[in-house]
Amino acid sequence: MTVAAEVFEKYGEAPVQGESALAERFLNTDQLDRIASKDDPLNLVKKSGMTTGIDLGHKALVSLKDYLEKYGQVDGKKLLDDFYASPYGWSKDTIRYLIAALLYAGEIKLRVSGQDITVRGQAAVYGNGKEDHFDGVAET
Repeated sequence: MTVAAEVFEKYGEAPVQGESALAERFLNTDQLDRIASKDDPLNLVKKSGMTTGIDLGHKALVSLKDYLEKYGQVDGKKLLDDFYASPYGWSKDTIRYLIAALLYAGEIKLRVSGQDITVRGQAAVYGNGKEDHFDGVAET
């Protein structure tokens, strides 16, 4: 095992370098069953029969939810920094994409300018767009 693999043991849960607009494109998708593969590089959207939804069992999403269960509402910058660091090593754009997926699924809320955002829309897109825009993330 390489040193990098030991230090970033959870990197494999989200081993992509997301583009800066990835979270925004994900949140702007009206119908998940029509999401472009470039807008869902970790295949978080799953189809089961006639239903399409977010795969909440995806290891990266489970790690984020576990973190939020442990720490409660977390400052957006702290969350990005913690998942950028060991043992994850995920890119900040990938983390924002994962947060977007959890928001889309109704699993978390964003805190933007003192307001809780629980549904996708312009405020959610703005709040999740850059690390200095959202004040916090918490489970719903």
